[in-house]
Amino acid sequence: MDKNGEQLYFAGLLAKTVQGLASDEEIMALKNFMADNPQAAQLLVDLDDTELLDQELDELQKIDLAVRWDSLEERRKSNSIPLKRISPFYIWLSATAAVLIIVLSLLWKRTVVSNTSVIPDHQYGYKNDVTPGHDGATLTLADGRVVDLGKAINSSAVDTANIQIFDSFVEFKDQTNSADYRPNRIHTPKGGTFQAVLADGTKIWLNSNSEIEFPSQFSANERRMKLISGEAFFEVAKNIEKPFIVETQSYAIHVTGTAFNINNYQDQTVKTLLTEGKVKVVGKQMSASLLPGQAVINTGEALRTETADVNEALSWREGYFYFDGKTLPQILVELSRWYDVDVKYQITVDQTTYMGGAKRSNTLATVCKMLTDMSRYTFEINGKELVVKNNKGGK
Repeated sequence: MDKNGEQLYFAGLLAKTVQGLASDEEIMALKNFMADNPQAAQLLVDLDDTELLDQELDELQKIDLAVRWDSLEERRKSNSIPLKRISPFYIWLSATAAVLIIVLSLLWKRTVVSNTSVIPDHQYGYKNDVTPGHDGATLTLADGRVVDLGKAINSSAVDTANIQIFDSFVEFKDQTNSADYRPNRIHTPKGGTFQAVLADGTKIWLNSNSEIEFPSQFSANERRMKLISGEAFFEVAKNIEKPFIVETQSYAIHVTGTAFNINNYQDQTVKTLLTEGKVKVVGKQMSASLLPGQAVINTGEALRTETADVNEALSWREGYFYFDGKTLPQILVELSRWYDVDVKYQITVDQTTYMGGAKRSNTLATVCKMLTDMSRYTFEINGKELVVKNNKGGK
């Protein structure tokens, strides 16, 4: 049985077990699978917490999975008879399908390989170190096919006449017009970055944990796409007769040919920073025009224009963290995305702002040592967890 088949078989067993439909033999097989795959056991906890089941499966959500597993284990040890249905009133085929979908979804998330890795620290005395992120993304085509852009060079999964995939970027070549909006999506994970070249020649750099949507072919009158989430830098190919429009959750950016950065990480807040050319930002109730060195930020449906530092937009694309004017929590949010780590605080952190930066090619330990020298806070690295500890300066 291949890996996909094994996971599907396991998902089916877990779905049956959750509903009380599994035999002793199936429970034993599930137990053995979990022993060989420790991450799979955590799915029981995840299933207990998930909110993905439909409302009509409320009864299914009431199952206490931790208690049920203890009961299953006790019954297995005592060689009891096969389990019967919990309640034939609400255990039916659709419930099995719903649980199976959730199990497969959670299992996929658990088995996705991170873009960063835990490695030994031989220099600074941390428990371990974490490697930096690197090029990598997922392309979901309009027809539903999914392509790993980090591994799909010369892949038969794409039409190489219209899509070419390289180590660090993907290029789309179909320049014909179409009124039919058939969206493709590119998603970068935490610790990932990638570049896309659209059919009109526009270049887009995606920061980690970001997602864009764009059509395979633009319409005849405009070039419209979306920044779903995260951060992206755009170098838009000039075409006065065919404006380029980027939709975000808060407003749309209209350009004909220019360079700008959009940060859409914060919920309901979008910041657009212009580095060259001119853009028009169109909100729900108002609009604003930007010149190089200006940024616009929405506050609800209102737009606020301010002077900005273009290095903030250019640094991440050129491989640097940019810390000027940022507090330690703001800096650590960036580190958590790039190194794919969870940040925990054992102390209240002040709102001091800092100056400086660091190469994104550094390991996490190197950056933490620099932050300690800069801020006097100390850090612990425990696997993929970054812990902020006492302030050595006594602030």
